[in-house]
Amino acid sequence: MSRSELLHLLCPIVPIHYDIQLEIDPVKVNFKGKETITLKKNGNTGTEVVERFSLHCKDVVILSAGFREGKRVLVEYDKVREMVTFILEEPVSVRESELLYFEIQYVGKIGTVRTRQDTTRGVFKTNFMNQDTGLSDNFIIATHCQPSFARCVFPCVDEPSVKTTFQLVVRTLSKFKVISNTGQASSVVDENGLQKTVSFKVTPLMSTSVFGFAIGDFEHSASVAVLPRSSRKLPIGIYSPMNVNDGSYCLDIVQKYLPLLEDYTNTDYPLDKLDFILLPFLTDMAMENFGMICVQMDHLLLPASLLADSSTRMQVEQLVVHELVHQWMGNYVSFESWEFLWFNEAFATWCACSLLEANGDLTGYWISDEYLVNQVEKVMRVDAEIGTPSIAKISKEASVKKPSQTHDLFDPHSYMKGIAILRSLEVCIGEKLFKSALGTLFQDQRFHKKCVKPIDIFVGMGTVLKSENVAHFFTSLTQTPGLPVVSVQVTRKDDEVVTHLVQHRLLTSKHSDLEDVPYHIPLFIQLPDGQLDKKHVLMTDRTATLDYPIVVCNHLSQGYYRVSYESSECYEELIRQIAAGKLSPINLLKIFRDLSFFIDNHAKEIHFVGLFLLLKHLGSNEMDLIKNPEYWPALGEGLHILQSVKLKGLKYTTVDGEILDYRANVLKTLANKINRTRSKACEPHQSQVLSILQQLKKA
Repeated sequence: MSRSELLHLLCPIVPIHYDIQLEIDPVKVNFKGKETITLKKNGNTGTEVVERFSLHCKDVVILSAGFREGKRVLVEYDKVREMVTFILEEPVSVRESELLYFEIQYVGKIGTVRTRQDTTRGVFKTNFMNQDTGLSDNFIIATHCQPSFARCVFPCVDEPSVKTTFQLVVRTLSKFKVISNTGQASSVVDENGLQKTVSFKVTPLMSTSVFGFAIGDFEHSASVAVLPRSSRKLPIGIYSPMNVNDGSYCLDIVQKYLPLLEDYTNTDYPLDKLDFILLPFLTDMAMENFGMICVQMDHLLLPASLLADSSTRMQVEQLVVHELVHQWMGNYVSFESWEFLWFNEAFATWCACSLLEANGDLTGYWISDEYLVNQVEKVMRVDAEIGTPSIAKISKEASVKKPSQTHDLFDPHSYMKGIAILRSLEVCIGEKLFKSALGTLFQDQRFHKKCVKPIDIFVGMGTVLKSENVAHFFTSLTQTPGLPVVSVQVTRKDDEVVTHLVQHRLLTSKHSDLEDVPYHIPLFIQLPDGQLDKKHVLMTDRTATLDYPIVVCNHLSQGYYRVSYESSECYEELIRQIAAGKLSPINLLKIFRDLSFFIDNHAKEIHFVGLFLLLKHLGSNEMDLIKNPEYWPALGEGLHILQSVKLKGLKYTTVDGEILDYRANVLKTLANKINRTRSKACEPHQSQVLSILQQLKKA
């Protein structure tokens, strides 16, 4: 939907609060609804007389509608645009401070979900076997409102840019448990004992997409989370159709990380309780409804035997903490368009991983292969292709189409790149300063009362940190397509050493007519003494000249760019650092990964020379891989490059006349060395390297 079609811009009056009353019988295919919408004058239109206004509406039949003042209305449906328009027989005047109350009685549809292939949207139900009776007479009725299915539950302005408060009342069978975004205000059972009416407290401001409720034959496990910052013991719970005790690990995680998130965001948890609702079927697998997180039950119902596996525990921790982060970022602070879904999800994953690593549950994540290879390396290779657009363009194009599901809006490339951008920015600013600036924004009520854009967050953080580069950094890597590459040349003349840095857009093929705009690149330079360079932190121009030598750019591979070392002095310094055991294995792995890319894509001769020099040193008698086993993985990475078709039988002559013959000068030497120095302590790494050597020998 284009911006000009947004209801909150077109309608003369807009909602600020919904009172919703629902009557739900699980054996029926419809539910009854009544809502009272509190409306105010829309400041976007300037109109003071209301003749008609529209709401989103899908699979809902309006029985009656009108203002409390008695003004009669006509109803027109637009099924294609999923809207209903109310036409007033007598126009209504509305002033800036005046509130109007519009009442609607309607009937909605309850969808039936039986398999994983069935889509969960609006109000849906699943019936399943009662384990005591063996009859399929147990029911779960729940909602799924993201991205635009709240309109199937009640007529509303179903756009992420509109935040209102909600108060829900549900009438249903007395045996059912009933859960919604907030805690219950009251629960009254009818005199006949068959039905009850449950009223919930008013929600904070939130978008329609995170509204929700669930009712049915749930088992319940309750606990509390102690929140020192807000001096509360917050009720937390799990609701599941079965085996609820198998979800107890989820509550353990919530008890640990909810207080940590209060501290991280410098903001109290915004609601009076938090529940996890485990559902048999859920199209998006997990949904971060405010105060009522829904998850497909297979992901959290895990017996102790499965939780004994550390990778399973890690997956559960990441899932739960990701959804907890959304309670602050995505729900409390929310975004004005679905084009920013990538950022919402990237932030939740980045923040969850940072917290988990900092608190001992995800050790070494940011330098792990899971992150650096399986995510960042893959995304960088895609970004180096000429046809890959910017995050901004991808997300904008997805949002203007009519999404049928959240996954229609979700781009995995933008999501993973977003995580890398956030991690890079966090390291560049410094974790403590980043956290402090972010916490200041969460304290600012303007970021809660109105929907924002991601750039608003970084402009705000830049204001706190007194640096415009924070916003420029974010804009550079999200608005500009492609991937940066920094070329490094070190020159020596007499006693002077100069390092020249040049940046360009990196591509798998050359395109001279392509715009090559400089990026904002965090340099993360490691100096020969092992310290990080504090003089040159961020590269914003095409070139930079340093009057001192460096060892590596992009220390520990935390920046989103490649580095091309383009002088023999660069590799000589790297070899000195390796010989002294001072070069991080992660840095050496990164160097080989970048060399692999360059050799596959328009390499320069210095890349072949650099590869040879590094491998020759690792295979030489000067390098003791038994005492320095941390370099074995990097050696394997370097040898993988030799499997490239481009390197078969390749020979080069260096400036000093040395002939580089990879087979004679590297492979044979390494094979002899490994056979002489076999050690059980290094056996897995040695075996991997030997396997590559044998493959190269046969090639």
